[in-house]
Parts: sequence; C-alpha cells; structure tokens
Amino acid sequence: MKRSFLSITAALTLCTVGVTSTAQAQKFDWKSQRGKTISVSVVKSPWSDILQDRLGEFEKLSGINVNLSVLPEQQARQKLAIDFASGGRTVDVFDSSLTVEKARFAQAGWYEPLNKYMVAGKLDPTYRFDDFFTSARTAVKTQDGSIIGLPWKADVQVLYYRKDLFAQAGLKVPTTLDELEAAAAKLHVPGKMYGYAARGLKNANAYTFAFPLQAFGGRWVDGKGNSTVNNAQAVKALNWYSSMLKKFAPPSVISYNWSEVLGLFQQEQLAMFNDGIGFAVQLEDKSMSKVAGKVGYAVLPGRLAPATYNALAMSSRSGNKDAAFLFMQWATNRAFDKFLVEHGVTSPRQSSWTTATNKPLETIPWAKTYFDALKVAKPAFPEVPPVQEMRDTVGIAIVQAIQGAASKPALDQANRDFQSALNSAK
Repeated sequence: MKRSFLSITAALTLCTVGVTSTAQAQKFDWKSQRGKTISVSVVKSPWSDILQDRLGEFEKLSGINVNLSVLPEQQARQKLAIDFASGGRTVDVFDSSLTVEKARFAQAGWYEPLNKYMVAGKLDPTYRFDDFFTSARTAVKTQDGSIIGLPWKADVQVLYYRKDLFAQAGLKVPTTLDELEAAAAKLHVPGKMYGYAARGLKNANAYTFAFPLQAFGGRWVDGKGNSTVNNAQAVKALNWYSSMLKKFAPPSVISYNWSEVLGLFQQEQLAMFNDGIGFAVQLEDKSMSKVAGKVGYAVLPGRLAPATYNALAMSSRSGNKDAAFLFMQWATNRAFDKFLVEHGVTSPRQSSWTTATNKPLETIPWAKTYFDALKVAKPAFPEVPPVQEMRDTVGIAIVQAIQGAASKPALDQANRDFQSALNSAK
C-alpha cells in the first residue's frame, strides 16, 4: 500500500538535505501561517486535478485555508489579466504560463520576486530548487536574477511516430530533417495514411514552427530584441515547414490545431507529428486511442526540444505572502512531483524520473524521451511582451506559405508587424 502524500511530506520535513544544518531545519514550520486564507488560481489540467484531490492534505499540514479556482486556460488567463490590470488583489497564487505571460507580467510588476523567500526558515530544507532541470530553473528567472515562480510544468516538443509502421517499412527513427522527410514520403498514402502533419492554424502553428526555426538556426529576435522572423534561416524554415504540410498533411491542415492533429494520429491516419509531450498520456489510453501501444517517442531531429514552461507564481499584491509561499513549495516539492510522475503527469524535477523506488523511465513509454528532451530543451518563444502578437503575425505568414505564397514576402510583412509590436511595448 502506498504511503499517504501527507505522511511522505511530513517525513521529508524532518530531514536535512545538502548543507542545511539541523538548526536551520528546525526554524522551518509548516504551521507558521495557520489560520490564514489564501486564494489560488490554476488552469484545468491533469496536474490541477491531482492538486484539487490532495488540497486537504496541505490544509491539514499547514492550517491554511485555500480557496482554489480551477478554470479552462483561456478563461483563467483572461480573468487573471483583467484582475491584475485593474489593480485587483483577489489572487495570492496563480498558475503562470511563462511563454505567454512572463515578459508582460514582469514588466508590469505583477510577480512577487521569490528570492527573499528561498532562505532557511521560509523554505522547507528538503525542497531542493537545484533538483529542477536547468532549463526549468532558467525559465523562472528574469534577466536580473529574480525568481518569479516555482516550476510545475515543462512541456517539450518531441517526435511522435508509429513504431509499427516504421518497423514494417524498415525505417529508423529520423535524426535529420532529410530523414524525416524521407520517412514521411515512404509512409504517405494520400487519403488513407498521411506521412506527417503539424499545426497549421494561425497562432497555434507558431509553436510547432519553432522546431524547424531552431533546426535551421533561426531566432525570433536578435540580441537587441529586434525581430528577425524574415532572415534567411527563418525563410528556409518556413519553406521546409510549408512544403512538408503541403506534401504530406491533409488538405485542410491550415484549420488544424493540436486537437485535430492528435485526433488524426489516434485514428490511425497519421504516421508522424511533432508537438508537446503532454499528449502521450491520451495516445496510450486504449479507451480513446486506436494507436495505444503502437506509438514511438523520440527527441526531434537535430537533438532539438522547443519548450514551454508553467510555474506557480505569487501576486505582488498578495496580502498573505508567507502563507502563499508555503502553498507554492508544497505543490511543487519532491514528494508531490514524484506522485505526479507515478500517475502519468510530467514533472520538471530530475529526481522524479530517477528515484529508485519509482523507476518511471522503465514503466512509462514516453518517459525516457521526455527526460532526454529536457536535457537539451530551449524555449519555443522569446521572452518579449508581445509574444501573442508575434504568434499571430508569423502564424498568418505560415498559413499563406502553406496556401502557396512565397515565404520571404509573407515573412517580411510578419517582421514589420512584429517589430511594430515590439516598438510599442518598449
């Protein structure tokens, strides 16, 4: 029988790790803020489901009351932005999509820097911030070194492929773009089995386009923060991406977001696609996927892994900051993250994937690929306030190229529009 999460947490609290002394450990007290009430806003996800189920354990451990709001992503983010922009103080802790919000929220001063809380007495001595993958630790820091959140999610793009079809065709897992294209061509049967697909819908398509952009050495912005989405590398990337989708994806691919691509693959009509690792759980669920047990997972050609990150952040306007920080570290600590992995949810902590009693690399089909991808992960998008405007403008260029327009003129217009948004945000 598994030990309860509370007993694990309590046991860990009594331990000392690394250079933390016993005296320092005794200063930390989970009940130091008992009687306080905090408001927490998170996006609906498998992670939030587990958080909701185990919330009572934190309340018992700490004596803190938690008002938890769980909403669909778009609704949650809109509500949060409106509240902050209007000077609201209704949220203490929130789930922040760093890809979309980090630069804008940091510029507006909506994040509470956590550095002063990451000290003996305020931080559980067993927490181990250095246990997070380097890319995740980097993602929650601003350029001045401020820590603006505690990581709970690192989603990396990987290559999903039909390992049964690859075996039948005598194909090896592609490690270059040329090999990827050759495999798509060999497996492509128009109207029956599409060789390759990815997001084609405006805005959404910018995420999966990050893969060829990185593969050709392109960048969204240069070192001075100016747009580079129309340089030679970006043009080559769009030529490749649009060509692959025109040749090997369904004719209606410009209307495809992740859900349409995923559905095509689940229904045994697609041989390969690249997208976030988070869809692996659905693909291995026999109740909704015809390809369960037939899916291969690989780091993308070129050892690339465009990544997005989420973190639990504290509002700078919170009136219960010490209580909020206790909740944040409980919801991202090693015991909680280990439990996530054991239940098929990704974790950005290294120990969650290597703990001897867990051994997820041996029991979860996609775990090793995720672990390897995190080692080479780079952000899918730049840390600039108008990242959504960038996704829109580049997304339009991608759609135009798929429809047959020349890549360079389409990206020239995207570059002008994105640069204008960058200038306005300064």
